[in-house]
Amino acid sequence: MSADQEKYPSHNQSEQDDLQNTTSLSLALSKKHDSTVWPYFNEDTGSPVCKLCNTPFSAVASTSTLRRHLKIHDIIAPKRKHKHLVINPYLEIEQQKRDNLVVRWIICDLQSFNVVEGEEWRAMISKFDPRYQFPSRNMIRDYVTELFQKKKSEVKLALHKISNKVAFTSDLWTASNGMSFLSLTIHYVDSFWKLKHFLLDIIPIKERHTGVNIANTIMDVLDEYSISEKTLALTTDNASSMILCATIVAEELQNFNNFEFSHYRCAAHILNLAVGSGLDFINESIVKVRSLMSYIKMSQPTINNLKKLCEIKNIEYLAPELDVKHRWNSTYYMLNKWKRMESPLTMLVVDDLIIRQKCPDENDRANINDYLSRYKDDANFSQNQVATAIYQKLEKYWPILDENSQISTLLDPRTKLTAFRDLNEKTKAINLVSNLQGYSIVSNSTPTPNDLSSTQNYFRQLRISDSSQENQSDSFLLKYTISLTSKN
Repeated sequence: MSADQEKYPSHNQSEQDDLQNTTSLSLALSKKHDSTVWPYFNEDTGSPVCKLCNTPFSAVASTSTLRRHLKIHDIIAPKRKHKHLVINPYLEIEQQKRDNLVVRWIICDLQSFNVVEGEEWRAMISKFDPRYQFPSRNMIRDYVTELFQKKKSEVKLALHKISNKVAFTSDLWTASNGMSFLSLTIHYVDSFWKLKHFLLDIIPIKERHTGVNIANTIMDVLDEYSISEKTLALTTDNASSMILCATIVAEELQNFNNFEFSHYRCAAHILNLAVGSGLDFINESIVKVRSLMSYIKMSQPTINNLKKLCEIKNIEYLAPELDVKHRWNSTYYMLNKWKRMESPLTMLVVDDLIIRQKCPDENDRANINDYLSRYKDDANFSQNQVATAIYQKLEKYWPILDENSQISTLLDPRTKLTAFRDLNEKTKAINLVSNLQGYSIVSNSTPTPNDLSSTQNYFRQLRISDSSQENQSDSFLLKYTISLTSKN
C-alpha cells in the first residue's frame, strides 16, 4: 500500500468500518436480549413493558431492575453465563416440580449448589428439556434450606406421636478437614412393635470436647424436639468426657420429671479396647510400622518411588494406611498392608536413609508376622500375654455392662431367652427384670402357654404397679421362663 493510500483511506475501507460497527452493535443488542427476563416483557414501543401487569420501564432499564420486578409475580429469572433462550417456559407449578427433582438430586448425590450454573450441565438439560428454566446457586440454597425446615417439622411431628420412651446413641468424631461433629441417633419401638432408628441430628462442635459442652449440645437437641421427658437411655463410648456428659444429662432431665434415664457404655467399643490391649505385647513393633506409614503418606516423592518399585516387582501398589485407636480392625489392616508391601519397601531402604531408620527390623518383622499368621490361620492359638491383657480390660468394663446387657437381651423381642445357656442364666435374667424399680407384671388370670410365648402379650402386661403385686409378678415370670425353656 502506497503512502497516499495510507493517508487517504478508500471509500471501500469506510464501508468496511461501518459494517463492522453495525455488526458490533447487533451483537451487543443480541447479548442484551439473551437475559432470562425478556420472555416476560414486550418491547414493541421501544421500552420494556411487563406482559403480566403492563408496567412500563425506561428504555435504559437494566435487566436487574426487570428481574426484581418479576419477583412481585413470584417469578425468579436466574442469571446465566451463556446463551440460553427458553421458548415457551413452564408454568410455575410445572417448573417447581422440576426444580424439586433437581434439588433432590443435589442433596442425595452430594452435589455443590453451583453445579446448576455449569455450562456443560445446562447444555445437557437444555437438550433434554428446552422449556426448563435454570435456577441459580442461590435459589438452590434457598430451596434446600426450605426443604430442610419442612422435613424437620415432619420429624418433630413424628416424634410427638411416639407414646413410648426413646433411646439415643451418640459419638464424637473429627473429619479430615479438622472439623468436629457430634452425632445423635434416636432408637424407639413404633406402634407396630418394629424397632426404628434414624440420625436425628449431627452438630458441629466448635468448642472444647468437654463433658459439659457435649451435654449442653445434647440437651439443646432434646429441648428443640421436645423429647426430654421421653428420653430413657444414652449409649456412648467409654471416653471420660462422655461419661461426664451422661451424668450431666441425667441431672438436667430431672428438671423434666424424668428420673428413669440411664447411661450405657458401648459393648463393641469395650471389645475393641480389649483387643487393643492384647496388641500391647508387640506395641513397639506397631509403633515403627505406624511411623513408617505416616512418613510415606506425607511424602509424595517417596510414594512415586514406591510405585515404580511395585511396577518393577509386578506388585499391586497399596496406599499407606494409618490405624485409628477406636476404629475396629484398623491396626490389623495397617499391619497387613505393610506386610504385602514389604518387598518394595525393602528395596526402597537402599536409597532412602529415612526409610531405613523407620523400617522395622528383623525382630519386629518376626513379631508382626507371627501375630498376623497365627491370629489369621491358627484357630487354636493361645498366648498368655494376649489373653491376660484382653481379660484385664474386659474385667475393668464388663461388670458395668453385665446386668444391663442381660435386661436388654431379655426385653429384646428378637432374642428373649434364647441368648441364655441354661435355666439358671434365664432365671437370673428374669429376676433382674422383675426387680426393676416400679415395674411388675399385672395379670388377672393365669396365662396359658400360648400367651406366654407371645412377646406382645407378655410385654403388654408390663405396667407400673405397687409392691403387693410382686409375688404375682415373680410367679408369672417364672412360668414364662419355664414355658420358653421347655420349647428350647
